[in-house]
Amino acid sequence: MASIYRRKDSKVWWARVRAEDGSWKSISTGVERKRDKQSKADALEYATSVEKAAEAASRHELHTARATELISRLVQISTGKPLETYTIAEWLKQYLTGKKTTLAEGSLSRYTRSIEDFIAHLGAKAERPLDTLTVKQVEAFRDAELETGKAGTSVTLEIKVLRAALATAHKRGLVKLNAAAACDSATNDGETREVLTRREIGALLRAAKELGGIEGKEWRAAILLGLTTGQRLQDILRIKWGAFDFEKSEIRVKQQKQRRTETKKTLTIPLDDEAESAVLDLPAADKAGDACIMPTLSKLSAGGCNGMSARFSKLMARAGIDRVEVRSKTEGSKGRRTFAKGFHSLRHTAASALANAGVEERVAMNLTGHKNKTMHQRYTKPQVKALRAAQAKMRDGLED
Repeated sequence: MASIYRRKDSKVWWARVRAEDGSWKSISTGVERKRDKQSKADALEYATSVEKAAEAASRHELHTARATELISRLVQISTGKPLETYTIAEWLKQYLTGKKTTLAEGSLSRYTRSIEDFIAHLGAKAERPLDTLTVKQVEAFRDAELETGKAGTSVTLEIKVLRAALATAHKRGLVKLNAAAACDSATNDGETREVLTRREIGALLRAAKELGGIEGKEWRAAILLGLTTGQRLQDILRIKWGAFDFEKSEIRVKQQKQRRTETKKTLTIPLDDEAESAVLDLPAADKAGDACIMPTLSKLSAGGCNGMSARFSKLMARAGIDRVEVRSKTEGSKGRRTFAKGFHSLRHTAASALANAGVEERVAMNLTGHKNKTMHQRYTKPQVKALRAAQAKMRDGLED
């Protein structure tokens, strides 16, 4: 049975414990030697815990969870603070909680789905200690996701989320190995976006006119704004009257796809004549600065069977435009149908048209709001005059 004793050359309690091989050994408890009963009790508990661990090991009963529990208690006795330990599920959920203040809403939703899917895949194993997570388990998750029909790009994104979560754990010393970092990404299944031709853009504008009513006018304005500014669907449909300066023919866009910790950058973009005319033609009853210019379409959710993208897809069908299916959805599959053409194609079209027209890349990036690791901090914003000249060239760069 373990016992404690004093050593003249030490300020902490020492103990005699029986080792795994049955021999007696002297160890330092790390507990400061005081005259109070608590000091002795803590030192004896420390020694007893070490001896119990040795006994369990000799019987081959010292599994990871029990060892972690004992070590955590030893650290708490010695330092007064418990050892920071997590199960796999606990850590991933805590990581997600910490990201709520730094990630944009769309990114947070994607992170949440990825982590929830991974925890569900592990099942009961998710309650095991974090440092027991293996590369094989992450690879098994990747392969299982691919088997359900998910696109390779989507699965790769899930692995990246796990890498980021485990990288933080690694920095804090919670794991020795980032299991997701050692897992290869899924193969890219070639999903691409195609640009819209001049004929297709004309067909979309005619379809919006034929649709009629408020929605038809809103789609016409949205298409022209999407083409001439290169902005994303949600940014276009939820823009407010206060963003426009009709005297200067300018529009100020604050892109939603930005990190929450970043200072929200506002792009000042010239307002194309045809787009401006379409905006002024919108029959909004309320043109106050904080009112949306598209009260009908702005109320739609981003996704869903009747969301923004789905509603635009119907307009494309009305225009007779083939969306070009690049990935089909099979029965029982978790994957989704994907198409090469949609509203986001206008963003690709704008960037491609600017490049085809010979517009300087720096100017084009400031028009669309694209970022580049190596240059986005190097360049100052171009003058509105330069952007206006770029817009004038854009239609020349459209494919016939």
